[in-house]
Amino acid sequence: MRQKKKPQRFKTVGQPQSQTLTTTVERPGRRVGFGPRFTFELGVRIGDDLTVIGHLSAGRIAELYQVWSSSYLCALRRKILLPKLSPGSQEVRGLKREARLLKRLTHPNIVHLFAHGTYKGRDLLVQEYLHGPS
Repeated sequence: MRQKKKPQRFKTVGQPQSQTLTTTVERPGRRVGFGPRFTFELGVRIGDDLTVIGHLSAGRIAELYQVWSSSYLCALRRKILLPKLSPGSQEVRGLKREARLLKRLTHPNIVHLFAHGTYKGRDLLVQEYLHGPS
């Protein structure tokens, strides 16, 4: 017994159009690319304990660094707010609220908070560094 052919649901509209990519030309004295800018370079010591060993992310509110802790002897993640934020801003209050909540929570699926405070007038959190996707 022969089976009926099912009708196609999608029809071909036309050939796909090719796209052209534009590239930027490097000019002396100008920054090329769209990558984030970080305040601290690799190898910079932050306080007595932390050394920057990697740049993770930079956004509108904060920068994330991978740091090496000489007291814990492990890699940690440091989240530090940008210097342009005022001390009483909503972002600063949010970071302090995050620190208070993380201090009270203990669970294997929640990142561990090692420290929080300020560095040169900028609020920061020092957390456990987990490699991989969020």
